[in-house]
Amino acid sequence: MPTPARLAFLDRLKTFAVVAVISGHAVMGYAQVGSWPYEEVREVVLSPTAEVVVSVLLVPPGLFLMPLFFFIGGALAPGSLARKGRRRFVVDRLRRFGLPVAFFALVLWPLCFWWVDRVGGSRLGFWQTFLEGDPFLDPGPLWFVLVLLFFSVGLAFWPWPARRPSAEPSPGRVGWYVAAIAVGTFGMRLFFPVDSSQVLGLHLWQWASCLGLFCLGASAPGAWTCGVSRGLRRWAGWSALTGVVLIGVVVLLGGPFGYSEEQASGGFHGAAAAMALVEGLVTVGTSLWLVGLSAAHDRSPGRLARAGARAAYGAYVLQAPVLIALAMALRPLPAPAEVKAPLLAALAVTASFAVAHLLVTRTPVGRVL
Repeated sequence: MPTPARLAFLDRLKTFAVVAVISGHAVMGYAQVGSWPYEEVREVVLSPTAEVVVSVLLVPPGLFLMPLFFFIGGALAPGSLARKGRRRFVVDRLRRFGLPVAFFALVLWPLCFWWVDRVGGSRLGFWQTFLEGDPFLDPGPLWFVLVLLFFSVGLAFWPWPARRPSAEPSPGRVGWYVAAIAVGTFGMRLFFPVDSSQVLGLHLWQWASCLGLFCLGASAPGAWTCGVSRGLRRWAGWSALTGVVLIGVVVLLGGPFGYSEEQASGGFHGAAAAMALVEGLVTVGTSLWLVGLSAAHDRSPGRLARAGARAAYGAYVLQAPVLIALAMALRPLPAPAEVKAPLLAALAVTASFAVAHLLVTRTPVGRVL
C-alpha cells in the first residue's frame, strides 16, 4: 500500500538513512574507525589518508543516524497508537520489531560471525560460535529496533501520548531536549562508556539521545508529520553545525590537554562532557534539519522511491549477511581498499534493497517487514 503523500518526505528520509548505514558498514570492513565483523579477515585496508577522510565522513553521521530513526519512530507512534488502540499497537510492535530482532540475534548475526571465523581459520561450529558471542544474544545493527520496541511499548502505557495534532515546539523548548540529552549522555557514560558490552547489545551509552529524540518526536506528532517550520529548521541547522565544530575543537585540544579517546568515551572528564554536549546538539539539530529539508522539497514519490521506502526496513535487517557475502566474493579482486569499499557499498545497497523488496512484496515476510 503506498504511503500517504504527506508522509512521503519521511519515507524518503528513512530510505536515505538506511542507505547511509549500509554504506558506512561497508566501509568499516576496510577501516580502523567503527566496528564490523569483516574487519577480522579483511585482505586490504585503507591508507592513512583515506582513513582520515573516512573518519570525517563517518563520525558525524554515526552520531545522528540512529537517533534520527528514533525521532521518526516517535513522530509516527502516537498516531498509530490512537488508530489501533493499546493492545493492537503493542501486538503489532512485537510482531514487526520483536520477530526480526529474535531471528537476527539467534540466526543471522551468529551466522555472519561463524562465516568470518571460518575464513579466518577457526573450526568452531555454529552453536559454539553462538554461545561464545560477546555480548550474548547480540542483535548487532538491530539493537536500535529492540530499543525502539521498548520505547514504543513504554509509550503505549504512558499517560501522556498525544492523540491529536499538536503545535510545533519553540526553539527554546527544543533546547531543553538538547540539554537533557547532554546531561543524560554524560551521566549514562559514567557507567556505560562508548562501545562497552551489555547483554543483548543494548548500546546503553546512546540511550539518552535515542530516548530524547523519541520523546521529542512523540511530543508533537501532528507538527512533525507536516514538516518543520523554516525558523526551527534554521535554528536546528546552526545547532548541528555548532556540534560538528565542537567535535573539531575537542579533537584539536586532545593533544595539548592530554585528552584520550578513552576519556572522551565516558567518565568524569572534560572531554566526555564536551562529547555529551556534541551529541545533544548534533542529534537534535541534524534530525530536525533533515526532516525540515526533506519536507521542504517534498514531491509525489515515483515508483522507485515507493519501492525503496517499502523495502527500507527489510534492507536494514538483511544488510549484514549481504555485506559479508559480497565482501567474501570481492576478496580475490586485486584492488585496493579505496576501490573495494565504495564498490562494496554500491553492491550491498542495491542487493539489500532488491532482496528485501522481493521478500516484502512476494512472500509472507511482508507482514513483518
